[in-house]
Amino acid sequence: MTSACALHTGELALTQGYLEVARDLFVSIIKLHEGQNSYYAVRAKTLLAKLEQGLTISFNAR
Repeated sequence: MTSACALHTGELALTQGYLEVARDLFVSIIKLHEGQNSYYAVRAKTLLAKLEQGLTISFNAR
């Protein structure tokens, strides 16, 4: 339940532009499920990768 709520909150933070909050939540889920391939860990890794890719693209857009 904790992971589900953290994942949902992270997704909301990401869509609202609170990137640091989203990143922290995704990282906490990944750490909580370390060594597991649970849905929550996989989804958090996917969203974290998208977040980091988006930051790289925005920095290179200049």
